[in-house]
Amino acid sequence: MPTRPLPTTSAPSKLPDLSISVDTLLQTAFKRLDLNHDGSISRTELLSSLGPAGKMPLAALMVGQVIKSLDTGGDGSISRGELSTFLNKADANHDASLSASEIHTAGVGLIGVLGLFGPPPGG
Repeated sequence: MPTRPLPTTSAPSKLPDLSISVDTLLQTAFKRLDLNHDGSISRTELLSSLGPAGKMPLAALMVGQVIKSLDTGGDGSISRGELSTFLNKADANHDASLSASEIHTAGVGLIGVLGLFGPPPGG
Protein backbone atom coordinates (compact mmCIF):
# COMPACT_ATOMS: atom_id res chain seq x y z
CA MET A 1 0.00 0.00 0.00
CA PRO A 2 1.53 3.38 -1.00
CA THR A 3 2.13 5.87 1.78
CA ARG A 4 1.30 9.52 1.65
CA PRO A 5 3.67 12.19 2.90
CA LEU A 6 2.76 13.73 6.22
CA PRO A 7 1.44 17.29 6.13
CA THR A 8 3.96 19.94 7.08
CA THR A 9 3.57 23.05 9.19
CA SER A 10 5.90 25.20 7.15
CA ALA A 11 4.80 28.54 5.77
CA PRO A 12 2.62 28.37 2.68
CA SER A 13 4.50 29.19 -0.49
CA LYS A 14 2.40 32.32 -1.01
CA LEU A 15 0.86 34.08 1.97
CA PRO A 16 -1.93 36.60 1.39
CA ASP A 17 -0.73 40.11 0.66
CA LEU A 18 -2.10 41.87 3.70
CA SER A 19 -0.72 43.77 6.63
CA ILE A 20 -1.96 45.40 9.79
CA SER A 21 -0.33 48.16 11.77
CA VAL A 22 1.43 47.22 14.99
CA ASP A 23 -0.56 49.93 16.77
CA THR A 24 -3.87 48.54 15.47
CA LEU A 25 -2.92 45.04 16.64
CA LEU A 26 -1.96 46.35 20.05
CA GLN A 27 -5.20 48.32 20.40
CA THR A 28 -7.25 45.35 19.18
CA ALA A 29 -5.60 42.97 21.63
CA PHE A 30 -6.32 45.19 24.60
CA LYS A 31 -9.85 46.00 23.48
CA ARG A 32 -10.67 42.30 23.10
CA LEU A 33 -8.63 40.78 25.90
CA ASP A 34 -8.20 43.25 28.76
CA LEU A 35 -11.66 42.55 30.12
CA ASN A 36 -11.24 44.42 33.41
CA HIS A 37 -9.44 47.36 31.73
CA ASP A 38 -6.50 47.31 34.14
CA GLY A 39 -3.87 47.69 31.42
CA SER A 40 -2.70 44.09 31.40
CA ILE A 41 -3.92 40.78 30.02
CA SER A 42 -4.11 38.04 32.64
CA ARG A 43 -4.15 34.27 32.25
CA THR A 44 -7.85 34.30 33.20
CA GLU A 45 -8.64 36.91 30.54
CA LEU A 46 -6.79 34.95 27.85
CA LEU A 47 -8.58 31.72 28.78
CA SER A 48 -11.91 33.54 28.87
CA SER A 49 -11.32 34.92 25.37
CA LEU A 50 -11.16 31.37 24.02
CA GLY A 51 -14.76 30.66 25.01
CA PRO A 52 -15.55 26.99 25.72
CA ALA A 53 -12.13 25.96 24.37
CA GLY A 54 -10.55 27.92 27.23
CA LYS A 55 -11.76 25.26 29.64
CA MET A 56 -9.68 22.55 27.95
CA PRO A 57 -6.35 21.52 29.56
CA LEU A 58 -4.46 22.16 26.31
CA ALA A 59 -5.72 25.76 26.25
CA ALA A 60 -4.45 26.32 29.79
CA LEU A 61 -1.06 24.95 28.76
CA MET A 62 -0.91 27.15 25.64
CA VAL A 63 -1.98 30.27 27.52
CA GLY A 64 0.62 29.53 30.18
CA GLN A 65 3.29 29.38 27.46
CA VAL A 66 2.09 32.65 25.92
CA ILE A 67 2.29 34.42 29.27
CA LYS A 68 5.69 32.88 30.01
CA SER A 69 6.98 34.03 26.60
CA LEU A 70 5.72 37.60 26.78
CA ASP A 71 5.73 38.42 30.49
CA THR A 72 9.21 39.89 30.83
CA GLY A 73 8.23 41.64 34.08
CA GLY A 74 7.37 38.36 35.78
CA ASP A 75 4.02 39.49 37.20
CA GLY A 76 1.99 36.74 35.53
CA SER A 77 0.26 38.97 32.99
CA ILE A 78 1.01 40.69 29.69
CA SER A 79 1.30 44.47 29.84
CA ARG A 80 0.75 46.79 26.93
CA GLY A 81 4.51 47.40 26.84
CA GLU A 82 5.33 43.68 26.79
CA LEU A 83 2.94 43.03 23.92
CA SER A 84 4.22 46.09 22.08
CA THR A 85 7.80 44.82 22.41
CA PHE A 86 6.78 41.43 20.99
CA LEU A 87 4.88 42.96 18.07
CA ASN A 88 7.69 45.37 17.25
CA LYS A 89 10.24 42.52 17.26
CA ALA A 90 7.96 40.66 14.85
CA ASP A 91 8.04 43.66 12.50
CA ALA A 92 11.15 42.45 10.65
CA ASN A 93 11.24 45.27 8.09
CA HIS A 94 10.47 47.99 10.69
CA ASP A 95 7.60 49.52 8.72
CA ALA A 96 5.28 49.70 11.78
CA SER A 97 3.00 47.02 10.34
CA LEU A 98 2.95 43.24 10.28
CA SER A 99 2.59 41.39 7.01
CA ALA A 100 1.14 37.89 6.79
CA SER A 101 4.68 36.58 6.46
CA GLU A 102 5.88 38.44 9.56
CA ILE A 103 2.88 37.17 11.52
CA HIS A 104 3.61 33.63 10.39
CA THR A 105 7.27 33.97 11.35
CA ALA A 106 6.38 35.44 14.76
CA GLY A 107 4.25 32.45 15.53
CA VAL A 108 0.84 31.73 14.16
CA GLY A 109 -0.02 29.88 17.34
CA LEU A 110 0.83 32.81 19.55
CA ILE A 111 -1.25 35.24 17.51
CA GLY A 112 -4.08 32.69 17.44
CA VAL A 113 -4.06 32.25 21.20
CA LEU A 114 -4.19 36.00 21.60
CA GLY A 115 -7.34 35.96 19.47
CA LEU A 116 -6.29 38.92 17.40
CA PHE A 117 -7.83 37.73 14.15
CA GLY A 118 -11.08 36.24 15.33
CA PRO A 119 -14.41 37.60 16.45
CA PRO A 120 -14.41 39.38 19.80
CA PRO A 121 -15.24 37.16 22.79
CA GLY A 122 -18.96 36.72 23.08
CA GLY A 123 -19.53 38.28 19.67
